[in-house]
Amino acid sequence: MAGHAFGPLSSRRQKAILFWQEGQIQLEDVDGAILSTAPVTQRRHISGGPVLLEFADGWRFEGATSESDFPGVDRGRHLRRAEQLHPRLIILAIAAVCIGFGVWKYGTRMITELALWATPDAMVAVIDRSNMALIDTTLADPSQLPETRQAELQEIFAKVAAQIPKVSWATYHLEFRDIDGMGPNAFALPGGTVVITDEFADLIAQPDIIAGVMGHELAHVTQRHALRQMYQSFSSYMLITAIMGDIGPFLEDLLLEGNALMALSFSRTHEAEADHIGQNSAYAAGYDPTALAEFFTILKQQYPSATPEWLSSHPAHDRRIDSLRDFEPDTP
Repeated sequence: MAGHAFGPLSSRRQKAILFWQEGQIQLEDVDGAILSTAPVTQRRHISGGPVLLEFADGWRFEGATSESDFPGVDRGRHLRRAEQLHPRLIILAIAAVCIGFGVWKYGTRMITELALWATPDAMVAVIDRSNMALIDTTLADPSQLPETRQAELQEIFAKVAAQIPKVSWATYHLEFRDIDGMGPNAFALPGGTVVITDEFADLIAQPDIIAGVMGHELAHVTQRHALRQMYQSFSSYMLITAIMGDIGPFLEDLLLEGNALMALSFSRTHEAEADHIGQNSAYAAGYDPTALAEFFTILKQQYPSATPEWLSSHPAHDRRIDSLRDFEPDTP
């Protein structure tokens, strides 16, 4: 068999011929000079590619053929057989998909829970401070609400916060900001900071609605929704890249966009959970829990959205309003 040879510890490529018969092996160059008569210690055969032989004295030989009856230890024959088209290959592919789905479904959850457990409380406080500093620098202006109005809202917040379970990573407090373009909104940071916009305070006058919204935002804090969503999104990306290695820019973009859509789904689940917990907190504080439904009725009337639910981080208004009106408090 004609091919190329490489000397011991050398990358110099030279034309060579391999002879073998009845267990006798001899490697010669094209001029007939003997290069090696040592036994073959390893044979590797890439499917559809060359055969690679390694000799005991360090010589190596590469033959451009797909023959399978060469001497030496063939350590790749099982892999080549597995690569051939066969019903078992389909079964293996289906099994790989199932295993991959199981790793994604349960592995990401395990990574998320581990990351939450390993996140120190001090870091969560830093996240709140840094985010508020960024918001104040880039988005928000100081609140223009009168002090009397701020005091009213702080009183409602204190009553609701007293009904929220205390957690080690959060200190509940209320902030007011004038944020142009955000509309009547409220949001919570992981460390217990709740921010409401001036437009929200001007639009919503009913204490029952305000209590429901504040309870909702505090529920995001106690359930660690913000951190959980962030870790969930990144853990799935980490698992896939750990299994597949360098996935390339196209698949990387696809994974990141896919994670963004998955994060929206997780957010809708979190929103429903926060609605229920927030209503329970408002109810325990002495407010009407079903009033939270009126908030979304107002939003629907003043800010109609054409965004489909599956691309939104919040459940559809109609379904959410019906669920809020059907609220029943948890039994002690």
